[in-house]
Amino acid sequence: MEYLLFSRFLVPGLARPEPAEKRRTVIRWFSFNAGIWVLVVLGCIAYIALVRPHATGYAWIVPPVAALLGTGLPMQLSVMRIARTALS
Repeated sequence: MEYLLFSRFLVPGLARPEPAEKRRTVIRWFSFNAGIWVLVVLGCIAYIALVRPHATGYAWIVPPVAALLGTGLPMQLSVMRIARTALS
């Protein structure tokens, strides 16, 4: 999902020469990304609320942590692309 946002929204918009277009692209990318993060965090909260009362040990926490890391790590590609465009 993160790569789809990166390749379809961010890269083509940052390649445009107009600063207003670049700004609009970053705002659109951020709003979609924030929506995805809200869904992921709500899913993690729901998972913890449903699984925690029945879980024993510590392995029950791995899926929500993996969901958060799996959503956050690819975002670094996008941030690097935005920073590279801002410097040029």
